[in-house]
Amino acid sequence: MAVGARSISVLAMVIREGMTVVFLGVAFGVFGAVAGTRVVRHLLYGSGASDPQVYAAAVLLVAVVGLLACWVPARRAALVEPVIALREE
Repeated sequence: MAVGARSISVLAMVIREGMTVVFLGVAFGVFGAVAGTRVVRHLLYGSGASDPQVYAAAVLLVAVVGLLACWVPARRAALVEPVIALREE
C-alpha cells in the first residue's frame, strides 16, 4: 500500500496466496484419503467403498475454514495505514 496498491488489491493478494496453500492441501489430502481407503478396505472387515458426499463435505469444510483463516489477516493487512507501517519498519 505504501507504493500505491489499493486495500482491495492487498486483501485479494493475501487471500489468493493463502487459499493456494489450502487448495494444495485439500488436493493432497483427498488423494491420501482415497489411497488410504483402499488400504483400509483390505485390512478391515466390512469397510465400504468411499463415499463422494463425505469427501465433498470435508473439502467444503476445509475450504471454508481456510478462507476464514486467510480473510482475518488479509483484512488486518488491508486496514494498515502505510505511513504507520513504514515508521514501524
